[in-house]
Amino acid sequence: MHDPVWTDGGARTETDREAEAEAVVEAFLDRDLVDGDTRSELRRLLAADRPVEALRIATRQRRKGR
Repeated sequence: MHDPVWTDGGARTETDREAEAEAVVEAFLDRDLVDGDTRSELRRLLAADRPVEALRIATRQRRKGR
């Protein structure tokens, strides 16, 4: 895994982590990488502003599917 680069020179904030998690979950949804039930759950969590939890669920679901 590579180290991310921050333009401000500081450590990642909770907001950074949430934004990254949301982007990854959106990619899972855009590429149809999760089943319908999980898709609904992820959308609900994103709407509730809980992207980190959504990422955990998406990752777990993908690992089970292998």
